[in-house]
Amino acid sequence: MAWLACMQKEMDQQIADFEPKSNKIWYSPPGGGGGYYTETPNPEYEALLKKREELNNVSASLNSEESRKAGRTLLFLDNSSGDHFRAAVGSGDIDNADHVMVFTPGMTTQATPGLFGENGSTGSAVQSSENILNESGLAWKPGDKGQETAAAVTWLGYDAPNWSETLRGTDSSVLSSKEAQSAGPDLASFYDGLQETHHGDPHLVAAGHSYGSTATGYALRESNAPDDVVVWGSPGVTSVDASDLGMLPDHMYAVGTGDDMIASSGRYGGDPSSHPESDFTTLLTTKQGPYLHSEWHSSYTDKDTTSLHNISQVMKDQTPSYVDQRSIRSN
Repeated sequence: MAWLACMQKEMDQQIADFEPKSNKIWYSPPGGGGGYYTETPNPEYEALLKKREELNNVSASLNSEESRKAGRTLLFLDNSSGDHFRAAVGSGDIDNADHVMVFTPGMTTQATPGLFGENGSTGSAVQSSENILNESGLAWKPGDKGQETAAAVTWLGYDAPNWSETLRGTDSSVLSSKEAQSAGPDLASFYDGLQETHHGDPHLVAAGHSYGSTATGYALRESNAPDDVVVWGSPGVTSVDASDLGMLPDHMYAVGTGDDMIASSGRYGGDPSSHPESDFTTLLTTKQGPYLHSEWHSSYTDKDTTSLHNISQVMKDQTPSYVDQRSIRSN
C-alpha cells in the first residue's frame, strides 16, 4: 500500500514542521524577584504525535503475517473528517464472496485498538468479525476450500462516542444519537457501493454492536441493499418496526443478554430483543448444546458461545438454531 507509506511520510513532515511544539509562559513569583519561563506541551502537537502513533499501528497491523493469512485489506482510511481516524478493514474477498457482512462496532471503538491492534496485532472489532467468519464454517481466508464463501467488513466510518465525551455530557456522547445519525448516510452509501461493485449479487448482512447498531439503524433507513440485519447489545436501532428500516420482519435478528443493561435500555427506538411490538427475532444467548452462555455487554462474539453461533448462521443465510420462540410474531 504505497499510499499508506506516503501518508506516513507526509505526517512525519507535518510533525517536523509544526511550531510551536510547546507553549512558553512567563512566570513571576509572588513578591517580585526573578521570573522565569515555564514550558508546557502544545496540545495540537501532542494530538499530531498521537495520530502518527495510530498511523504506525495501522501499517504494522496490516503488514503483519496474521493479516496476510486473513486476506485483510484497508478499504479506506480518513484522518481529516473527525477527531479520530476513520477506517474500514476487509477480511476475505469482499468483491467476490457469496456472503458479505458489514459490521459497525460501538462506543469507545477507535482505529487503535479497535481495527488495528498495537505492535501489529489484530484489532478487537476486526477479531469479532473474524470470529463470526470462522464460526460460519465457510471459506473466507486465502486458500480456504469450500463451495460457499464469506467475507466481512469492519466499518468505523464515524466517531464512536467515548467515555470522556459521555462524562462531560457533550452532544457527541453515547447519551445522544448525534454520532449515530451522522454515521447513517455514510454507512448507507457504503452498503450501496459494496453491492454495486460486487461481482454478482451477494447476500449482504448489516451488523452492529451497541451504539454501532444505532448507526446501523439510521443507515437502513437510507439503503435497501442489506438482505438481513443482526444486532447485539443494542440500545435501539431507531425503530422496532420493519417498515421503518426497509426490511422484512423475518430478516431481522437481535441478540441481548439478560444482564446487559445497555441492551435493555431501548434508548433509541426500543429494545429490539424484548419490545412487545418488535419485528426482530430474538436469538438466545444462554448455554445451548455445546455452546456457552454469553454475559454482560461485550461477550456476544466470544468463541464457543451460543450468540456467536447464532450470529454466524444469520451471516451465512441460515435459520438460526437457538431462537426465543416468544419473539416470533404471527402475521
